[in-house]
Amino acid sequence: MKTIVYLLFISLIINLFSACPQWHAEYEEELFEENEKQHMLIRHLQEQEALNRKTAVDATINNYINKYNIKSAVSVCVYGKDFRDYWHSGLHSVQKLNETECTRNSFHYIYSISKTFVASKILLLEKAGSLSLNDTISDFFPNLCTDYNIANYINMDATIEELLTHKSGICDFTSNSKLYSENPFISNSEYDPLVLLKYIEHVKQGRGNFIYSSANYILLGKIIESVTGKSLQTVYNEDFLTPLNLSKTYISAPYDFDYQKICHPHVYPGTQLNLTGDTSTPIDLCTVFSETDFIKITGLSSWAAGGMLSNAGDIAKWGYNLFSENGIDELKDIREEMLDSVKNYEYGAENSFGYGCRKIFIDENHWLIGHYGRSLGSENLMFYTPELDLCITILLSENQSINGKPDVDDLLKELMKLFKM
Repeated sequence: MKTIVYLLFISLIINLFSACPQWHAEYEEELFEENEKQHMLIRHLQEQEALNRKTAVDATINNYINKYNIKSAVSVCVYGKDFRDYWHSGLHSVQKLNETECTRNSFHYIYSISKTFVASKILLLEKAGSLSLNDTISDFFPNLCTDYNIANYINMDATIEELLTHKSGICDFTSNSKLYSENPFISNSEYDPLVLLKYIEHVKQGRGNFIYSSANYILLGKIIESVTGKSLQTVYNEDFLTPLNLSKTYISAPYDFDYQKICHPHVYPGTQLNLTGDTSTPIDLCTVFSETDFIKITGLSSWAAGGMLSNAGDIAKWGYNLFSENGIDELKDIREEMLDSVKNYEYGAENSFGYGCRKIFIDENHWLIGHYGRSLGSENLMFYTPELDLCITILLSENQSINGKPDVDDLLKELMKLFKM
């Protein structure tokens, strides 16, 4: 009975509409106009929200710059699925070697953020069955120690996984000042990154001990080239840079690169170089190491471990696609593996490194995944927040002390607050 009543009711409605075609058309038109008004209102509110947020971001970054009296180049990008925000300020060189203003397309050395690219390719090779994380250094370079006279510094039985997570027992080389003063690469047509291992100053430690070391990633970069038979730049182009249209990203820029486009690293008196000068003007390191053509050698002296050139937009886009569920499908499998490599670290954990990435906590309940890019004269970071589904990149070509000031974490936290609103 209920079904019959329902059908009669539907029939009545249809008859009414059929009998009143003009009224029906007018109703449809009014409904369309009302929907358009609602959509316009939503768009207006979204545009106003974006404008308010843009104003707040500008004010936040300006406050940060004023707090630390930053005069050198700063580049910031916040990247999400349907959102991009860019910000830039300062000069490529404060000491007038290069008065070019920093722009959205200015290049920065990203230093250890480069390690995310190395680890990603290693994990792709693992998925393809081209190598195992249990493979050792000796599997690829059995004569490494004798060829370079570094037997006291390299654990040949260290595994790829230990290299990825800084547990190989191999010490770092980047603090060796001779790396710059001896100028080992700039005049050589044949560039051999493994020469960097000869600048390790401390003997090897036991495997399994955490020692943050760029030497691990020099070895991993060479393993990639050994397995693929291609240069690291070619590998990155094919797997990452071209698919994601990262057109401003290079691994150790070629010798004919226009180095005037690169933001120079700056330090202050009181750093480990014991430089003198007034306390308010940062010193362009290219003036300190001018005889070694410092800006060129910077990339070559850390290569796969920290020698990449890019800009904030490219790196934020890379980090988003690498870590977000909304990133490209080609990185899906290694994305899960990278997240798994840091998932067991809890609030307060030290040295929370996984596969080419690390986990940091804003507080007990909020964490991010990515990497810092710190070096003498620069403070950089690229971190993705799952909570907001955003990747935040900050590239700052200035470093006021050996303790990491200005602290880019301050700006990261303030930006996260804005995007949680």
